[in-house]
Amino acid sequence: MLTLRQRWKNKTFSVCGSVTLGDKCITVSERSSGTSDKSVATWFKNQLENDLKYELIFGKKAQVAKATFADAFTAYLAKPKAPNSSDGLRIGILNERVGTRSLSDPLAAWKHFRITRISGHAPAGQDRYRSLFQAAANYYYKELGLPKIKIPSIKFDNERVRFLELDERDLLISCYAKYVQPIIVVFAYQGPRMQEGLKLQWGINGVDLERKCIYFWPHQAG
Repeated sequence: MLTLRQRWKNKTFSVCGSVTLGDKCITVSERSSGTSDKSVATWFKNQLENDLKYELIFGKKAQVAKATFADAFTAYLAKPKAPNSSDGLRIGILNERVGTRSLSDPLAAWKHFRITRISGHAPAGQDRYRSLFQAAANYYYKELGLPKIKIPSIKFDNERVRFLELDERDLLISCYAKYVQPIIVVFAYQGPRMQEGLKLQWGINGVDLERKCIYFWPHQAG
């Protein structure tokens, strides 16, 4: 059976012990309840014990049947290396449409999302959602020791313009508002990755826009 014990300075209750069914046994070395309230921790312990018994009867796939995509999305956002902000927004949109659906039928959930939410998006954009959807599901599956799922990729033309001629570069820069142009000039000549560039501190104690413009683009100075 599982028992409660208080740990750490904040007196948080943790659960430990084992759950046995016939000749099968699952040992819980320590699992935090996340609370110092004994009544809430007791509810957590009982819920965990029921879940483990259910797993002993039906196997790990039973946990997937009980879980929803909201569980997978939450776990994916909380992983040690969190997704970037734009992917976080996409996961929020995924959660709005299919968060309540069972994790046991990912293909049906993905088909529903694609038809109802992104059918008008460009193929590349749709495939980015597919990639995130699959990654979140597989992260949760991995935690349960289950094999990965595969959502068929969406084919699209990945041809990219990687270089501009000098006149094309200058024309592009001139299309930006005057107050944005110095930043674009720095990007053009320094070549940072987008995420690196967005993290730069501009202005005082940061990037000296005026000095960089004079140095990199002398025909614009004065």
